[in-house]
Amino acid sequence: MDGDRDGDSDSSSSSALGALGFMFDAFNATSLKTYAFSPPSGPLTLHLNVIDDTPGACISGHYLWPAASLLCDHLCSASPPLPPAPARALELGAGCGLAGILAGCLLPAGSTLAFTDHDPGVLATCERNVLATLARLPAPHPGPLVGAGYFDLPWGDLGAAGPVLEGGRFELVLGSDVIYDRDIVRPLFETIGELLKPGGRMVMSQSFEYDGETEEEIDRMCEQVGVEREVVLDTFASGDESDENKGKIQYFSKPT
Repeated sequence: MDGDRDGDSDSSSSSALGALGFMFDAFNATSLKTYAFSPPSGPLTLHLNVIDDTPGACISGHYLWPAASLLCDHLCSASPPLPPAPARALELGAGCGLAGILAGCLLPAGSTLAFTDHDPGVLATCERNVLATLARLPAPHPGPLVGAGYFDLPWGDLGAAGPVLEGGRFELVLGSDVIYDRDIVRPLFETIGELLKPGGRMVMSQSFEYDGETEEEIDRMCEQVGVEREVVLDTFASGDESDENKGKIQYFSKPT
């Protein structure tokens, strides 16, 4: 990540704070909760172990962040952004894994699914949530969930992406509330550019507005890594305060 010595020090402090948050959040009590969705193929109920409280001061995937439900509702829409043929799909910064688990239930047969995060405790919770959902789904169980992979993937470290990319790049990448600071945009989009195959798409949801500098940095990084940006939902712009799942959804597509 670019920056002078002071900036690097600030970044190191932020990383240390995040690691501390991971450590403490991993010991917080969780409860098994149900999340119901209604895709065109029929009702689905997912089961996740999550911390009951709302996300705290530290950035942590042990909480279910609001944009995850927004992204899931979009995946269940009449025109879902899912590949029509068997595909490789991945949830980036998976946290509790809600969006990836839903995608695993909806993807065409023969698709493969990966969950990535940089917190081993979160990845363990994510796998636990996949198993909790599978145990309660009627047979036959969705193949992408049964064979899902779980990978430690620090953003911006392209060398660390090797194990994730052993089967090839991805047609679909999902991410919810993955941008929580402007400094994370560069490593995030470097990783997105590395993961997506030509013709692939990142579907990203957010539950809060970004400032102007963050938006400009997103545009710069889209140009740098060669992806095209499309806003498909923006309740911030519409001013619809009654929207229960208030937020924004964007596509970042890599041209063929």
